[in-house]
Amino acid sequence: MQSAAISVECFPGQARPVGIRIDRPVHAARVFEGKSPSQVLQLVPVLFAICGAAQTVAASHAIAAATGEKPTP
Repeated sequence: MQSAAISVECFPGQARPVGIRIDRPVHAARVFEGKSPSQVLQLVPVLFAICGAAQTVAASHAIAAATGEKPTP
């Protein structure tokens, strides 16, 4: 099994306030292209069945940060 590293950087006040870098190809992210934030949050638990709840929370926080909102705890 290949290990992967994920880096998340925050740039408050920037046009792109969050940067995410993964050291291996992630093709599942293409499913989210062109989707609204609510559609993304509906798709996340379907794509990531093993840890869908955690992925949904992470996606929710990323969307909040990207849109300038404060993520809820």
